Amino acid sequence: MAVDEEASLWPTDNLLLKEGRKHYRTSVSPIHWQLRSLVSAERQDIVYFPAGVNNTHITRLNTTTCECETIKVISFHPRCLVASQGWICCGGESGEFVVIRESGRDGATDDVLNSDLRSTLNAVESSNMVQLQQDMLRLVERINGSNKTWSASSHKVGSERVNCITIWHPPKDAPELGQYDGPVAVLSNNDKTITIVGLYEPGLPKDELGYPDCVNRGVISPDGSILVAVCDDPFLYIHVRRPFPKNYHGIPRESFEWVSLPRIRLKGQWHQDTTDCRGSFAACFSSSGKYLAVGTQYGTISIFDAAALKDPDSEPLVAYFDSDRAPGEYGAVRDMAFSPGPYDLLAWSEHRGRIGVADARTGFTRRQIVTLGNHEGFSHVSLNDRSTIDPRLLDPRSERNPATERSGSSLSLLELLGRSNTGRPLPNPEAADVTSRLNQPFSPEEVAILEAIQSDRRRRQEARDREQQEQQRVAERNQRLTDRERSIMLHTGMMSNNLRRSPSYDQRREQLTRIIERERMRETRDQHRSGASQTPPEQEARRAPTPRRRSSIMQALTQNVDNMSQFRTQGQNNDDIPSTARERILARVSNGWSDFEALASMSGGDGGIHDNPRTDSSRPRRAIPVITDVWTNDTLFSRIRVGSREHQQNPDDTAGLTWSEDGQILYVGAENGIYEFHINLYGRKVFPDIALR
Repeated sequence: MAVDEEASLWPTDNLLLKEGRKHYRTSVSPIHWQLRSLVSAERQDIVYFPAGVNNTHITRLNTTTCECETIKVISFHPRCLVASQGWICCGGESGEFVVIRESGRDGATDDVLNSDLRSTLNAVESSNMVQLQQDMLRLVERINGSNKTWSASSHKVGSERVNCITIWHPPKDAPELGQYDGPVAVLSNNDKTITIVGLYEPGLPKDELGYPDCVNRGVISPDGSILVAVCDDPFLYIHVRRPFPKNYHGIPRESFEWVSLPRIRLKGQWHQDTTDCRGSFAACFSSSGKYLAVGTQYGTISIFDAAALKDPDSEPLVAYFDSDRAPGEYGAVRDMAFSPGPYDLLAWSEHRGRIGVADARTGFTRRQIVTLGNHEGFSHVSLNDRSTIDPRLLDPRSERNPATERSGSSLSLLELLGRSNTGRPLPNPEAADVTSRLNQPFSPEEVAILEAIQSDRRRRQEARDREQQEQQRVAERNQRLTDRERSIMLHTGMMSNNLRRSPSYDQRREQLTRIIERERMRETRDQHRSGASQTPPEQEARRAPTPRRRSSIMQALTQNVDNMSQFRTQGQNNDDIPSTARERILARVSNGWSDFEALASMSGGDGGIHDNPRTDSSRPRRAIPVITDVWTNDTLFSRIRVGSREHQQNPDDTAGLTWSEDGQILYVGAENGIYEFHINLYGRKVFPDIALR
């Protein structure tokens, strides 16, 4: 039956709890203004997202310990990120594709030590052991996480931007005929293609499909029988897995391929739309594979029956409704996901400041809207970077109490766990000695003071290093003065002794002094800028004189210096030189001044003569500090961060959402941090038995 009316709205506040909401102080900054799928969760308390300079640091956040660490630094600026069952995939602007995986990880067993300990503690039925179980699991997680190493492989898929990556895993039960035999990544590319690659062999694509427009997302159903795609046009593209005969070295064998079905026009879209709000960027299947949800940039969310998508003659649309601020730009649906497990919730993120949750049990009519800008009821959590050394992790000598050792007693396991989870160790009631309080681990305030002192010490050391380098560069510059330049300076001094009778002597002397000083300042400034900026070729060619022109001017200066020497010698031998001869010699000297001024003007108004790079091969060359320059250059950094968007980013701009493995926690990424929401488990356990008519 066709659905012609929008689903009614029953607003509620009972889908997500108001208690337990957290805001982790970090930043998830999308580079492209439309691609907002940059957070992904694994297990219960692990969230992956890009951070650091230009989002090149793939970061792992542990929400239990409130610690984050950089697991890998990639070579491109990611446009999308997804993590699933130990695999992490990122896509770049020019077809870059990287697969990150924990080294030595076995696909069949996630963590043997963790699983064995969890099963053992679950067998303990004592209610007093609940806290002990949580502390033990937390301790094992920290031990395992500190020893993990990650491997990455980089590949190239297509020539344009990878808009989205989704990961599909084979079902745990017996796989059906035609399914992929291993985990695959579905890459949606801006070159109007979808490429499916196996994660164990990313360099060998399994399938490739073409589309009439740029592809924004491709998703495979949980059973592996349906592939759907959304593009920059108003349609939903559907493919099913079908067998076809194929010969392998003359032997007929049955193979499978994706067969296209008639496309479906999405609600709220039209074919002639050419605005920036056309197309869709969000699509997902429910964990059971029953529903498919698609969200458009106009804020319309459509729910389809996945089984009916295979039948071209059926009507698969179940319901549709609008986001909170549709059809405006802020109401565009950027990311969406069904909750795993038996909770039947659909969550979506809007462009700015809003997320929504819909209840599938009521036909998606009960919906809750949460505003990210309102931090009332949130616990703001600061994160610790595990890459820095925490003095609290050092072994304190004061933990060994002589009185305790003599009595043969030891600390209980609960006290030991309490020491590992608090800023200072628990007090020992048996220790009455004052020395038991010495050499204890540092508190968070003391750690902050120590880090500040270390930062100040590093800054002072860097300043001293820069001063030493500057002194060394000045000494090397003085040694590089050529003999000709020294002779010019020497003979210029002779000229000053013989031209004291000239009325313009003082003026020319000051002019020559300014030219020489500008030359020195020019060399010093060029050396400072040599590693931080590059002069455009056309400007360099316009500013630097040609070698032939430079040599002719220098020859003229040398000839005039010789004339001055001759003039000085004749003046010493015979003071009665005729006035005409004296004027002729002074004229030639004046021409030398003109040549020197021409040479100075060719080298720039405030600069000096450029060095020939071929004759200065021993000059030390500095590496180009790419990362530092990009980070400190506000214009370039903002252009890289926002991509093609002209307006500025806002703190509540969303950057994707993801569910925990059990479906009880919803994580939302934004410009000003990561938000954590818990679902109302009690409300999900109650299901109405009476249907109102």
